[in-house]
Amino acid sequence: MKDSGYDIQDFRDIAPVFGTMDDFHSLSKAVHKRGIKLVLDFVPNHSSNLHEWFQKSVKREVPYADYYIWADAKGFGTEATPIPPNNWRSVFGGSAWEWNQERRQFYLHQFLKEQPDLNYRNPLVLEEMKNVMQFWLDQGVDGFRLDAVAHLFEDEDLRDEMVKDEDATDEYSQLDHKYTFNLPEVLDVLREFRIVLDKNSENATKYADSLNNYFILWGSGESICMQLLILFML
Repeated sequence: MKDSGYDIQDFRDIAPVFGTMDDFHSLSKAVHKRGIKLVLDFVPNHSSNLHEWFQKSVKREVPYADYYIWADAKGFGTEATPIPPNNWRSVFGGSAWEWNQERRQFYLHQFLKEQPDLNYRNPLVLEEMKNVMQFWLDQGVDGFRLDAVAHLFEDEDLRDEMVKDEDATDEYSQLDHKYTFNLPEVLDVLREFRIVLDKNSENATKYADSLNNYFILWGSGESICMQLLILFML
């Protein structure tokens, strides 16, 4: 387990270190008996590199070949070292690209290399994650806190990001993340997630964190996406 469990190996199970599904059902019954709502941390941006989807994607198995963001090397340096497609940086430092020798391509990870980013430009991925939400709603969850949703989409052309602050203390903060953070398509996915919850309960709740343009992503009128925002910058 890396990153405190945010590298998810199975979206429909409980990591053994936290307990079992039976434990989860016991928790659900206990909190609901006391009139407490149960909100689940939901991480739609990435999975673990040990997830079955990623393992099959490495092997280009259908339909998983494009479940993640794969890109060819820009070229090869000394000793045939593959050169990343662009200058994108991981939130945790270093390149946001990791070379996979078996597939002979780079995969994107905006966080740890053990957390490959899912490809939301593939409609199958969106349907998979909507089904994951439905699974947990069926288990008794009342709502979700969506983690790292601002990272769901990246520039299709993989353009380099511009330097905005050469004096920033970390390399991630040096770049203007115009092509990797809070792209307009994020809102479309949040609307799809909202539909899943609305079909289950009028009181179903969805939370999202770390969105700069939070009023836009909150939505308005009939297109409201979220009921509560968590702003870590505050």
